[in-house]
Amino acid sequence: MSHNEKQPSFEENKYPHYKEYKKCQSRAFIHGMISFVVATSSAYLLHTAFQTRFPGLKKTWLLVPVLTGSVVAWLYTGHETKQCQLMWMALEEKHSALTDTIKAE
Repeated sequence: MSHNEKQPSFEENKYPHYKEYKKCQSRAFIHGMISFVVATSSAYLLHTAFQTRFPGLKKTWLLVPVLTGSVVAWLYTGHETKQCQLMWMALEEKHSALTDTIKAE
């Protein structure tokens, strides 16, 4: 246990549910990295499967899968981050997911 974990930080004193928010954000970023790896691998496998039928794809053998994985990871991480923000605001009783959807309409 490090020194930082023994004493509560300023954020934890001011916001009692900050620890849950940090856990949710960490989980969202880890899942985003995993989704990048899975999406890039899947796109690479599909790309190599289509190379036999479309010979022009050999020029972009790595670009297309990496861009696909990046977009998928960015979208997934953004969605999960928004969910973490809504969860934290609901825990802090500032507003809930219901009031955010009403304001968006």
